[in-house]
Amino acid sequence: MKKTMNKIFLAAVAVLFLYWWYAPAVDDTKYSITSQAQMDVFLKQESTKLLMLHAPWCGYCQSVKPDAARVARETGRLMFVDGDTPFGRTIMQKYGANAFPTFVQFSKAGEKTGLQAGIPEKGIVHLLQ
Repeated sequence: MKKTMNKIFLAAVAVLFLYWWYAPAVDDTKYSITSQAQMDVFLKQESTKLLMLHAPWCGYCQSVKPDAARVARETGRLMFVDGDTPFGRTIMQKYGANAFPTFVQFSKAGEKTGLQAGIPEKGIVHLLQ
């Protein structure tokens, strides 16, 4: 009986681990930019905006992503770019980002106004002001 319970417990732990490993932390596809055309539309918004450059393997990115996704949903002024893609590497080079996560701030006119590497101390919403 004890061996059966141990096997069931180990199987449950394995299932939970696999779910955690493969399940996306946040479904941010609605707020992801994957092309220059999407980037152009984003930059034309008439408000201050924020771009989060991230990588799927980056632990810091994954820890801040739920808060960033909440800000994206609530404001519509934050978008994500995966820095591990060819498009993402182009954007990182264009704006001078060399770490994950990096937040790029833009003015109402779509001009870069700031760059924040790492997790913002005062929070993501502060970067939108």
